[in-house]
Amino acid sequence: MDSASSASNDAHEPPPLRLGIFGGSFNPIHLGHVLLSVTCQQTKPIDQLLMVPVYKHARKTNLLPFEDRVEMCKLAIAPFAAAPGGVTVCDIEREVGASNAPMLRAIKKRYERNAKRKVELIWICGDDVFSWIEKPKGVETMAEVSGLIVQRRLHKGSAKDSFFKEELDEQKIRAIGARLQLSIDFVYGELPHFSSTLVRNAPGMWRSFLPQSVAKYLEGKPALLAKLHENLEMEAAKEEATQRPEKKKQRLEKEKVTSLPVPTDKAAGLIIKGLDVVHKLQFERGQTGLLLSIGSDALKEELKRIQADTDDSIRDVGSLNVDELDGLDEALALLQELKLALSWLQRDRAVVETRYAALKDSDGADAWLARYSLASKFNCRIDVVFGCIVRSLQEIIDIDRQPGAKLGAATSPLQDAPDLLSTWHDGKEALGR
Repeated sequence: MDSASSASNDAHEPPPLRLGIFGGSFNPIHLGHVLLSVTCQQTKPIDQLLMVPVYKHARKTNLLPFEDRVEMCKLAIAPFAAAPGGVTVCDIEREVGASNAPMLRAIKKRYERNAKRKVELIWICGDDVFSWIEKPKGVETMAEVSGLIVQRRLHKGSAKDSFFKEELDEQKIRAIGARLQLSIDFVYGELPHFSSTLVRNAPGMWRSFLPQSVAKYLEGKPALLAKLHENLEMEAAKEEATQRPEKKKQRLEKEKVTSLPVPTDKAAGLIIKGLDVVHKLQFERGQTGLLLSIGSDALKEELKRIQADTDDSIRDVGSLNVDELDGLDEALALLQELKLALSWLQRDRAVVETRYAALKDSDGADAWLARYSLASKFNCRIDVVFGCIVRSLQEIIDIDRQPGAKLGAATSPLQDAPDLLSTWHDGKEALGR
């Protein structure tokens, strides 16, 4: 074939199909995973994004069943799967039985056969990739991809609830990219995370970090949900055991320092206000459910009165000054969350008002599921606020147990208060929901 014919064929050859490969255990898939996949699909030069659940993890032996993790991934990305170039769940590891390079080779082979054109793979990963990228496994994996899309994320520190953004040597990264012939792109900004520590510290909050479809899937399978909590509890216990020596060292150093007085009385008052807001939200949720179910004008007027009462309680929180909570990080987080409550309440109420008119005369299973979904919007909001309350209460107890504090005893009578409060709340929520 002469050079002119070769050039003509090259001109008509379709461009490579660029596939973004987002692998992970997805145990379970959470909002951070979904947001990262959609961000990459919408903002990076890829034709399609494949979410690839791990079949058999090299270190984690307590994963939920592969079929359940695949199904939850499909539920989570369903709103983004229909569009051209959307997000797709790929279960290829079931037949390959391995991750990284073997999985990538299998994907490339499958898609080149189906698409009848060349395929370029873009690996979507966290910034911890640079800790193993030049090791044998990393070199083998990188040989199968054309580039990386790297999420800059927070990493767990040694202290309780301590997170840090890992420093990256940009010059070293550029050199790695040149050596391995990789294009390296980044996704900046924090995304929601879901961790064993989160579930242990705030058991009622787990739904807030999962897509609703995934939460419902887990709630519909009690044994699976129990297994998830069991696994996360085991992971949290392992993490705590590895951190215990460092925590002891930090505690001893802290005891050497004379702490300035911390205004725990203001934080305690904020907790009371927060519990009042939670109570009002629960009451408004119940009345919203009644209105959606029965639909009378009298109930609609009663709901307006209850909404006004909720708003008054939230506005009362605004009288607190941020400076009055200096040194109390969890109390400050609770204050900010309560101050944001009015904005999301107004949005949620507007949705209920719009949907109420459409559902008023509707019947059948779909209509009742829609009503339930509208009332359930309160659930995750309540969980978030209550989680802040529990952490703020724990913060007060930790301060009062320090040497020289009001209580100061290792066995403070308040030490069980967060667990008791959580148990009471779980029971109340079980009835309300």
